[in-house]
Formats: sequence, C-alpha cells, structure tokens
Amino acid sequence: MKRVVFVILSGGLALLFGFWTRLVALPIAATMVVAIFTAHLGGGWGYPLLVIACCGVLFQDGAGPWSLDRALSQGS
Repeated sequence: MKRVVFVILSGGLALLFGFWTRLVALPIAATMVVAIFTAHLGGGWGYPLLVIACCGVLFQDGAGPWSLDRALSQGS
C-alpha cells in the first residue's frame, strides 16, 4: 500500500511538472491496471482506463514544450 501511495503521489507531481514523464507514466499505468483487477472488478473502470490512456499518450509523445524535461535537455 505504501508503494502505491508513493507511486501515485510522486508520479503525479512529476507529471505535473513534466519531469521524467515517460519514466513515470509506466508505473502509474501499471498501478491502474492492478486497481482494475483488484478494486474495480464489479464495475467503475472509467477512471482507471482514462488514466491508462493518458499515461499511454504521455509515454508516446512526451510532456510537451513547457515541461521540465524539455527545459533541462535544451539547457545542456
């Protein structure tokens, strides 16, 4: 349980600032897959599927031009 809280909290903050976007999107998506198979078996898959889809887009495309990843890579 502590790992889930850590992944969601730190991963959410990293995604908010665009830091390590592609690296952080995978554990969040994996956490949501586990949530679907444990907590949402009876229904209510909407939110976890939305988070998985958003993480897939972020993993594929990256954070964008205003992200911390982009600022750090252009600074060096």
